Amino acid sequence: MLHTTLDTAEHFAALKTALKRAGTPVPINDIWIGAHALETGAQVITADRHFCLMQGLSIAEFTA
Repeated sequence: MLHTTLDTAEHFAALKTALKRAGTPVPINDIWIGAHALETGAQVITADRHFCLMQGLSIAEFTA
């Protein structure tokens, strides 16, 4: 389990602001996941294209 920290909140705010300015709405839960990944340096493994819109995020595409 990851706990939300001030760093998480700062990454969240930066991501949400950038996405809003770009006119690319993303579900709030995906932004939190992205913020945690940025904070911890984790790679997100996903088939969800929303994560490709988040600058600086390390992504590995999941294929079944």
